[in-house]
Amino acid sequence: ALFFQNGTPITDPETMYASNPHAAYLDGASIIINHADLHHPIIAQLCENLQQTFPHVYANAYITPASSHAVEAHADDRDVLVVQILGKKKWKVYKKVPV
Repeated sequence: ALFFQNGTPITDPETMYASNPHAAYLDGASIIINHADLHHPIIAQLCENLQQTFPHVYANAYITPASSHAVEAHADDRDVLVVQILGKKKWKVYKKVPV
């Protein structure tokens, strides 16, 4: 897992949080799991189903505390489908890339 706090990577979460993601989250850190499809069978099945239409599919999972953000505004180098399953967030879609 990766840990970010308001756009800044936490480079040593093991020392700061004793490898406890719950403590990191309570301290305002976002937790990112890249390729979550490799860790959860339901997410893996969703990706496999989407691969019937799209050639390359994988899933990343983010959990971010209220009033926080994982990363700064950026552009992805691939198409992205965002599914928010809990809470609320104001998403911004830019005409010009803010990079």
